[in-house]
Amino acid sequence: MILPAARLRAWLPLWPAMLVVAVYLPALNASFQFDDWRVIVADPRVASLGAWWHAMPVHVVYELK
Repeated sequence: MILPAARLRAWLPLWPAMLVVAVYLPALNASFQFDDWRVIVADPRVASLGAWWHAMPVHVVYELK
């Protein structure tokens, strides 16, 4: 037979995950807010990975290469 304190300790690691689910659950009914249309569609730097790489500042590019 499992004691109540031992049962509580067994569930203790799952409490943070259950809290996160409880907090974010009401947000699942909300509509998606797509407010970066101009940046995503009109900015050529986000069109491809190569365009993004060439748009990086010089000091960052040389540190990453």
